[in-house]
Amino acid sequence: RQDNNAPSSKDLNFTTSGVNASVRQRILEGVFANVGGGYDFNDYHVTDPKVAPSNRADQFASLRYGLDWEINKNATFSVSHFWRDNTSNIAGNGYIANQISAQLNFRY
Repeated sequence: RQDNNAPSSKDLNFTTSGVNASVRQRILEGVFANVGGGYDFNDYHVTDPKVAPSNRADQFASLRYGLDWEINKNATFSVSHFWRDNTSNIAGNGYIANQISAQLNFRY
């Protein structure tokens, strides 16, 4: 549970409650599969008593999965897919997002 400032309005805050989990498993020498997901609920409330009460509530479901390949001791290559579904009781605030990413990391 966490309280946050709403970026959409200076008169709103929201409380987030949720659960998330992830797993990373080696499937071959130097190759790892990972999967994770979660559910969050945002309950909005006003911070200024002069402003009308908010009845907005958002629900988020998410899923991420991918592969990590340790090329050598200094380099890792990763690919992943992230899906997120936001359902809101206020029209125009819901969305579905899909993101595919590739990442190359070097360390010394």
